Amino acid sequence: MRSHTRQEGAVLFVALIMLLVFTLLAISGVNSSVGSLRIAGNMQSQAEVGSAAQRALEQVLDQPANFQFASDSVPPAKTLTITSAGVDYTVTVTLHCLGANPVEGYSASFAASAPNDSYWDVRASAIDPRTGASAVAHQGVRVTLSPGQVCPT
Repeated sequence: MRSHTRQEGAVLFVALIMLLVFTLLAISGVNSSVGSLRIAGNMQSQAEVGSAAQRALEQVLDQPANFQFASDSVPPAKTLTITSAGVDYTVTVTLHCLGANPVEGYSASFAASAPNDSYWDVRASAIDPRTGASAVAHQGVRVTLSPGQVCPT
């Protein structure tokens, strides 16, 4: 009879240990899921803010007037508000002229009255107001300038 009584306590002890192991596994699974959810959310925020920066670049590039200057002063930065999925992103777009050359086919004697091909680096930087995620998009572009227009440096 004594050996039978000892076994009853052992079964209870083993059951408690198994319950503890299953509880730890469940907690570990929940923590892993929460971490994965945070990673996915951060990736989504990064993609959305990158899309807003790209849309701002496209808006600036679609307007040739943004590249036409009569003086050699540095163009001011443009601040655009891009709305995506109900969120307003503030995007700052800067234009930097890398240089200009007379259009091919014009002789040196017409250089002053020849149109110029100008080369620009257009940079858009956006910040997500909810998460603080940021993105920067660059685009190079060549713009033909009319005579009298300059490439500000």
